[in-house]
Amino acid sequence: MKEVHILKSLKHSNIPIIYDIEEDDNYSYIIEEYLKGESLKAYRMRLLYLDERRIVEFISQICDLFQYLHAQNSKILYLDLKPDNILVYEGNLKLLDFGAAVYEREYKDLNYEVATAGYMAPERFRHQADERSDIYSIGCLLYFLITGTLYQPSCVSKKWTWVLIRNRRLCKLMEQCLNAAPSKRFQSVEELKGCLCKVSGKREYEKKSVVMSYCIAVAGSERRVGVTHISLLLADYLSKVNKGCIYVEWNEGDCLEQICSFCPGVEERGGYYFVNGIRIQKKEQWIANQEKERFCFCIKDYGMLTEQNQEGFLNETYKMLVVGTKPWEWKKSMFWMDKLCDCDSVLFLLNLIEGKEKVKGTILPKNSVFIPFIQSVFSRERREKERKILDSLVQYLVKKC
Repeated sequence: MKEVHILKSLKHSNIPIIYDIEEDDNYSYIIEEYLKGESLKAYRMRLLYLDERRIVEFISQICDLFQYLHAQNSKILYLDLKPDNILVYEGNLKLLDFGAAVYEREYKDLNYEVATAGYMAPERFRHQADERSDIYSIGCLLYFLITGTLYQPSCVSKKWTWVLIRNRRLCKLMEQCLNAAPSKRFQSVEELKGCLCKVSGKREYEKKSVVMSYCIAVAGSERRVGVTHISLLLADYLSKVNKGCIYVEWNEGDCLEQICSFCPGVEERGGYYFVNGIRIQKKEQWIANQEKERFCFCIKDYGMLTEQNQEGFLNETYKMLVVGTKPWEWKKSMFWMDKLCDCDSVLFLLNLIEGKEKVKGTILPKNSVFIPFIQSVFSRERREKERKILDSLVQYLVKKC
């Protein structure tokens, strides 16, 4: 009933059109515009990343709507902002489900809370709420759009967030929205929107981000277990969220030459090869150019791990070891897992085709991730499987940052 009364008085471009509201003794019926789209959560997860311009555009739309809700004669608090409640329709957002919305003057009279973990302002645990509680939820939504993960204050790496989107003002804006103390957040959506306009009008990149460098070393228990495949997959993802990424062939193989020879659309410019947006280079060239240009991410393809390159691999800050799981690969895999199992900084990637049952009964290192089979690094059809892999790899990086 409360939702019906609130919706009766609302008309905004980011709310579906309400054609009619019918009530009887038992139920209320809302007849509204039919919109064919997908939730903002599904949209973000499908695309894997959003560029800064789109993120700012979406948050601006939410600010416009919340400014409208808070400006009503009886101020309306939405109180359950989350990507599941937002529909992406023809590039615009539509806010659905006003079941938790309440007039601010009536909030204290409620004897229950309706909210979602990860988007609920901390003061609501004390049964307090005002428009700054909605501002906190906007900060949580902004965090999700940037990182693709739920905001959890206890395990958030500010460093990683700043790597994903290097606009210093936007990160500062998000941090202010997410302050646990309401008095230290933006005091109104109008104030937040004003700062957001400055962010979109001027892209300011923190100078530190140019010199920060994350070298991610990827090696394999033996040849042909998917090291190059996974290295390129990771480089492809990071190239989208941050242009300062490079894949380096850190071994004596000739995969780079074959990629340049057989992949369509390869471009050579500025001393680099570009394949589908991935910047690639050989080890010797990278070392020669290291003083001239720094990259935020460098994916080093070590190839097969050996006694000769083991020391260099272990000296890297971020290390991933791809191990094969076929019967004829398992002996070598077990050798390296036993040898490196006490090295907490190594992430073991078990390259599987059929699933975990292949290694059932085997004690695996605690830092182990199962990698599903992906046929082509450059295929658009790989997105769902890629999502599972990248979720694990990104969480690894977040913990290490």
